[in-house]
Formats: sequence, C-alpha cells, structure tokens
Amino acid sequence: MKKIILVTLAMFCTIFAGCRPNSGNKFYNTTPTSFRYQYSGMMAHPIFSYEVETKEDGKLTLAYSTGGPDITIIKAPDNLLQTIGEIVRNNKIYKIKSHYMPDMEILDGYGWSMSIEYADGYISSGGSNAGPGGDISAGISLILKSLKEVVDNATPEDVIGTDSFFNRR
Repeated sequence: MKKIILVTLAMFCTIFAGCRPNSGNKFYNTTPTSFRYQYSGMMAHPIFSYEVETKEDGKLTLAYSTGGPDITIIKAPDNLLQTIGEIVRNNKIYKIKSHYMPDMEILDGYGWSMSIEYADGYISSGGSNAGPGGDISAGISLILKSLKEVVDNATPEDVIGTDSFFNRR
C-alpha cells in the first residue's frame, strides 16, 4: 500500500506541480575543459561558431568561424577557460534550461547550441528561435565577447591552421 501511495504522489507531483527531470546542468566550481557555441540560420554551416579546447600537446586552441564553412584555429590565451568558468559561475549560466523553443512552432529562423564540458560533467543547452534571458543571456554574451576579442587580437603567428566545418561534424 505504501508503494502505491508513493507512486501516486510522484505522479501528481509530475503532473500538477511541474516537476521535471533535471537537464543535467549543475554548478561546477572548477575550470571547464572545453567550450562550444554555434549560432546557425537556414544554411548548411553556422553563421558563427567558437570551440575552445585543449589539444593533446597541452595547447589551448580556439577554432572559430565567422560565416561560411571555413574554420580558423588559433592559439588561445592560457587563462581563457578559467575566464569562461568565472563568467559561468558569476552569471549562473549553470541554471540554463536544456532547450528553448517559442510557444508557437516556427520552421525557419535561427538555432543555437552551447556545451561547456568539465572533468566530471557538462552544461548544455540550445534552442530554436528562442533563448534564455536575464543574467544567463548576459553571461553568454560576455563569453562570446571575450572569444571575439581573442579572435580580433590574434596575429598571423597565432594561427595554427584551418579546417572545414564539414570535417568537424
């Protein structure tokens, strides 16, 4: 009888109280191991994208595209992932929903995705024609601004190589 009552309570909680499974996003007090962000329209390749990761040789890289299928890979500042981690914590980006959609279905427009990986988990989100607001949106904008500054300040000596978006899928 206890099991039936517990199952019934759990069902009512889910139906009426809006209880939902956790998206997996949670607070991490450590430095991320990678960051990925992609913003796309109705094209085969993203309008812009950023990917920060540590390569096997220990070098931190930033791969980016500012339109078109070509990706440029540059040497990133050693503290870039620490900066991203601080912005995530200060702007509570870890509270982001797993997915954003408008109330009405829209079949064209834009889509975005973001993944912040840590040694023991990740923060992930994305959306189609919708996104977070408030501090979370401001935090994501700060991260993207920081990445754009790295790209804008890169010298030809910072370029490690190039790739195609279609090779990285």
